[in-house]
Amino acid sequence: MLRRCLRRLPPECDRRDNYRFLMRLDVRFHAVPVEAMRAFLEPLGYRFEWGPELDGIGFHWRKLPLSGTGVRATYFPDGGEGLLVIETDGQASAADVAMQDVTARLLAERFERATVWCATTGRAEYGGGQPAEPPAPGADPPAWYS
Repeated sequence: MLRRCLRRLPPECDRRDNYRFLMRLDVRFHAVPVEAMRAFLEPLGYRFEWGPELDGIGFHWRKLPLSGTGVRATYFPDGGEGLLVIETDGQASAADVAMQDVTARLLAERFERATVWCATTGRAEYGGGQPAEPPAPGADPPAWYS
């Protein structure tokens, strides 16, 4: 059955890239010192990457053999507002995308005035497509919302 489905793909479609994801999540929140962001991300498995030529403060998550190219997070502390850009590229695996989503959800739960915006879709949602807005008062939250 799967073999028949794969045969229907156009010849220019590279089958190896069918399960690869490109996604960018922007999480805005009350800015924290770089050390606090590092203390938040390193227990999740992110590695701190810093260089004077880089824009922002970079972090990278990659766990082989599950991971493709991993997840890149770049922190931009700007006065009172902080921005963490969490992105995967076209070589990211499903594990990378899941880690991107988990990072955005944890940040939204634990940081003040946090908002999540998916720059890829242009909506306030997480990588999995669930809305990033909290449930309305008096409404039952969806199963994924904790």
